[in-house]
Amino acid sequence: MCHVDGCERVAMYKAKRLCQKHYFRMMRTGSYELKRKIERLVTPNGYIKVLAEGHKLSDKHGYVYEHRLVLFNKYGDSELACEKCGARWLWRPYMDHVDHIDKNKQNNKASNLRPLCNGCNTKRTKIDYTKVKGTIPITAFGKTMVAEEWARQDICTVSGYVVRNRIKAGWDAEKAITKPSRKASKIV
Repeated sequence: MCHVDGCERVAMYKAKRLCQKHYFRMMRTGSYELKRKIERLVTPNGYIKVLAEGHKLSDKHGYVYEHRLVLFNKYGDSELACEKCGARWLWRPYMDHVDHIDKNKQNNKASNLRPLCNGCNTKRTKIDYTKVKGTIPITAFGKTMVAEEWARQDICTVSGYVVRNRIKAGWDAEKAITKPSRKASKIV
């Protein structure tokens, strides 16, 4: 028999007098006791998960993202709408997001959380390419953008590559953006 108190299983490992369950538990965790679940943990990407076994929003291990739980406690199981576009919001994990207004993933106060659809949540975090290393910010017409962003504007008649090369060659920013290429002027 296994020598762990309360266990009446057959000892599979005779030298240690342990059943298979307790032998492997010792190898895995360093203890014969069951490991207690952690009440609150921080995920690798910075969100807080809390233990709420049996809750509607819990995963298979019994954990719920704290920000989702706080918003659920505020509104209940009711149907919500995205705060930006008004789309239906039904607590779906990959389509309906709980947004941290101040962008601090660990600030889970109800006043800092709002329901957003996937599209609105993605648009909210637009990258400012003028601050990305290796890009050249170009200021013209009272706006600052990189060459590729200028190329997408209606006033620009050339590619971002051409705009960037014109700026490097010393052209005035407004002229570099609006002057048509030589090929385009020959076609007309």
